[in-house]
Parts: sequence; structure tokens; C-alpha cells
Amino acid sequence: MYFFHKAGAFTFWSNALANAELSAIESAEQLYIHPAMLFAVVTAYERGRRYTEKEFDAKAAVVGELMIYEAARESGGPLRRMAGLTTPMGHVLKPILEPRLTGMTVLSFSLRGLEELETSRGYVYVLQEWRITEARHAQKGYSTLDNPRHAAGR
Repeated sequence: MYFFHKAGAFTFWSNALANAELSAIESAEQLYIHPAMLFAVVTAYERGRRYTEKEFDAKAAVVGELMIYEAARESGGPLRRMAGLTTPMGHVLKPILEPRLTGMTVLSFSLRGLEELETSRGYVYVLQEWRITEARHAQKGYSTLDNPRHAAGR
């Protein structure tokens, strides 16, 4: 996903569209290509069980592009709102269904929704929450967890 900036206006383009039309617009004057913002995500639940504070603090963040989108599980099925964390290789976390913003601070925010698990008896839905910060802050060692003012959703 890329954001194209030309003469003060931002336009959202998907990778496929950007790749298909990039050569046609590369020569345009004052065109800047900004890669999508990377986020660091730490999940708060595993298969519906909330991590303890100690387990949560020890978890490594997963880095990727955060996307909110609508998709059907099966072709022709109803669309469901989802949040996903992707890289060029695909999804790095299971998407969460019907994500809701549950907390926001200066350096982080939280999304909560349902995670779909496939079992021998069919699909079940369990609670999932993502604690999210910009990847550049996570990589520099900024911790949003040590300071209660910056701990979104805690």
C-alpha cells in the first residue's frame, strides 16, 4: 500500500494499482511516494486466554502494515469488517473481526475484536486485543507499557 502525494492532496492506492500504474505516473512533477506506516502489534490473548502482565510484557511485537478492510470468508458470503497486520509475504497475525478502538494515547492505541478459530466442531470466536504503536518507536526501545499514561487499553 502506498500513499501518493501531489500538490497537497493525498490519495490511497493499493499495491496492485500502484504497481500497474506506477510507471505511468513516475515522471509527474512533485510526486512523492510514501511507503505505508509500519506498526508494532502485541496480542493480549491467545486462543481466548488473556496473557498475564508478566507474559504480556515479555512478548515480542509483530511488525507490519495495519489495514482495516471488509472481506467475506467464502465467495459470495456476507462482508465482515476486519483488521489485519500484513507484510509483503501476507498476514502475520490472524485478522480480528469487527475491530473497535478501545484506547488511545500519544504513542499507542488498542483494537479489540473477535478472532476466528477453526476447530473440529467448526468455527469458534474468541476475544482478541492488539496493543499497537508505531514500529519506529518499538524499534528504538520506547515502551508504552512502563508508563501508565501511555498504556492504551490497560
